[in-house]
Amino acid sequence: MREQITASTSKVEAYHRFAKWLFFGGEGLLLEVQPDEQEKRLKYNHLLTNAVAIQNVIDLTRPCAS
Repeated sequence: MREQITASTSKVEAYHRFAKWLFFGGEGLLLEVQPDEQEKRLKYNHLLTNAVAIQNVIDLTRPCAS
């Protein structure tokens, strides 16, 4: 059970590192104190992160055209 928890935690941490790497504008800092704006930016960042991850999977699994 501990191995499963560690594996899951590692996947989540890797996702968050990737999302932080993709976050642009302000080095990933949310400077506004408006909760609605912060939530919008985080949702957009997660949408972007998921889209990039899916595109990477598509690119890696697509057969090479020679």
